[in-house]
Amino acid sequence: MSRAGSSALRLQHYNERFIVDGKPSLGRITQDPVLAREGGCQVELLRSGPEKEQAFRLRHLLFAETLHWVPELPSGLEIDGYDTCTEMIAVLDARRRVLGQVRVHDASVPYMIEHEFTSVLGDSPIPFKGRDTAELTRFGVLPEARGQVVQTPFGGFDLFTLLFKGAYRWSKLHGVRTIYGVTDLRVLRLLHLRGFPFETVAEPRLMPDGVTAVAIRLDWAEFERQNSQRKPRLLAWFGADTGRRPELPARFTEVPARPVSMPWLQPGSGSRRRASTEYS
Repeated sequence: MSRAGSSALRLQHYNERFIVDGKPSLGRITQDPVLAREGGCQVELLRSGPEKEQAFRLRHLLFAETLHWVPELPSGLEIDGYDTCTEMIAVLDARRRVLGQVRVHDASVPYMIEHEFTSVLGDSPIPFKGRDTAELTRFGVLPEARGQVVQTPFGGFDLFTLLFKGAYRWSKLHGVRTIYGVTDLRVLRLLHLRGFPFETVAEPRLMPDGVTAVAIRLDWAEFERQNSQRKPRLLAWFGADTGRRPELPARFTEVPARPVSMPWLQPGSGSRRRASTEYS
């Protein structure tokens, strides 16, 4: 069986378990889509409609036409099987134009790092996966909006950082303390400069397209600890509520970590712990 076929079968297995009446049925799906409102922009979860199509077109622009990580399609939409069982966080302007988006994988559904990006892990084990973990994939900002800054009482912040605020608030609402992802070394350095203390999960690896990719992990409690000293205004802004939610749970540093493993992810449960797949 081809690598693509093997991956499709794994997704079909998950989709059959987590799709109800044609809609995603995540264990902790967020009911209120609005995560924050900042400087004329709104951070929210996209469920359907023209905004979600815009996000798929943005992904095609970034990952097919620009980076060439996936094939270009006549539809101009970058969609894969993971989109049936994940949530999408987006930044929209006052005209409902999608300026940036990131996909969130709940721990009850497959991570790309488990299947599509195992080559980045090398000999390192697949990271722990439990109820307090999630994965961020397909992170991107519209090229012409990358210089845009939202003005807040805590200072000005770009859309890149605003997307991470959305991920932080989503994580707090769902008790997700650790997030995983795959990026390149250039972006990792940028993340560190912006105040996001991501750690590497494995040694960086040079990929066939010339990109030096690395699997990364962020502990939100460590983000809070470091930025209480390094970037207090950033941390205060992340915790400030300008959306429709009256309050969020306590900081991660005030809540002990309670990792809970998923039984179907244990060896011998039928879930493949490693897979040899291409970087895409």
